[in-house]
Amino acid sequence: LKSFRRILTNTGAQYPKLLGLEAASMLSLFRLLDSSGREKLNVNELMCGLMEIKQNPAQLQTATAMYESQRILCRINLLSRYLEKQFAKILGEERTGSFRKSY
Repeated sequence: LKSFRRILTNTGAQYPKLLGLEAASMLSLFRLLDSSGREKLNVNELMCGLMEIKQNPAQLQTATAMYESQRILCRINLLSRYLEKQFAKILGEERTGSFRKSY
């Protein structure tokens, strides 16, 4: 992703314009296609994604919204698990008598 961003802002700044896209849209597409989070994509994956976006720009907005929703849900789930563990510790301490209430 860093390399792709660097290309789009330096030597390859003309490519998004040639395709009729914005650099931000291309970066968003890169993030969407990088489902593994490795920040690496196959050129074919990227090109196919760019062609789809070129044919139907609204599709990127929909996919981005879905991606962001999934990301938010994952973060909520992580927070939920963390809170459950913390409450379990507190309740466990309370049951064993080691939990002290402070007033």
